[in-house]
Order: sequence, then C-alpha cells, then structure tokens
Amino acid sequence: MDAESFYRLYEAAEVRAELVQGCVLEISPVNLTHAAVESEIHDHLKQFCRRSGRFRVYPNAGFILTRNPDAVRAPDLALVVEARRVTHPRPESGYWQIAPDLVVEIISPGDSAEEIAGKVRDYVEAGVRLAWLFYPKQRTVSVFHLDGRAEVVLEAGTLRGEDVLPGFALPM
Repeated sequence: MDAESFYRLYEAAEVRAELVQGCVLEISPVNLTHAAVESEIHDHLKQFCRRSGRFRVYPNAGFILTRNPDAVRAPDLALVVEARRVTHPRPESGYWQIAPDLVVEIISPGDSAEEIAGKVRDYVEAGVRLAWLFYPKQRTVSVFHLDGRAEVVLEAGTLRGEDVLPGFALPM
C-alpha cells in the first residue's frame, strides 16, 4: 500500500495506524501513564517553541519517511524547524513528506524491542536528527542521534535539545 491509499483508508476511519514497508500496523490506544508523560513533554516543548518562534510541535502526526515501499510513522510528538517548513510546505491533505528534526516516543509496556528498534531505524535512516524514547516504567530516556550515537538519560539527569533545540533543557 502507498502513503496516499493508506491516508484515504485510515484517516476517515479514525484508526491510529502506521504504514511500515507498505504494511499497515494498527496502534492500540495509550494507557494513562503514557498519556500523562506525553502531555507533560508536549507542554514543555510547546512553551519552548513559542518562546523561540523557530520550531513547531506536532502530536501524533503522520510523516512519510520513505517511498517504495512507503513508510508513514506517527511519533507521539514530532518537532520541525520553522525554516524547513518554508522549504518543505505541508500538503493540504495527506501526510507530510519530511523527516522531523526531533521525534518523541513514549514506550508502553506492550511495545516490543523489535518494534522500537524498527521505529528508531526508520527515523534515523529518514534523517531525523534527534529521537527521544521515554521509558516511564524504568524512568529513563534513550537518546538517538542522526550520526548513530546513542545514550541514556537517567531519572536524575537532564534531557537537552542539543543542536536541534539549542537551549532546551528538561530536568527528568
């Protein structure tokens, strides 16, 4: 299935799903912990974006990451630098064919290591500059960089926006 057919079928159905290598993966509703963590991170990112005026946050939006076979991923939160919004305008309908600058995923207990690794691979291969994977149960964040570096931020640490969100810091 291509991204356009996927959009037509699933947008009207209001079913959360992603398209991975041309195959549809339905996504179950999130639990309350997931929702609370996502809301908290969204609030911090949105405030930072408003102050800077250089970024925009998109919760649960679909992005076309690859073509032939098509992949449409919908991270819990995605951030795109304003300058890239000008050079890559959003379509009036369908999904945006752009790799976000930052993606945030909140990992739920039912998410398999294989699914998580697949998402990270898709994000990095598409050009996502920074990926934050929050593990609420473990109280850690795995950080993945475009250059392949990975690190873990522990509960006592601070999550930083690095060169993607200069000046952003979120105490864990």
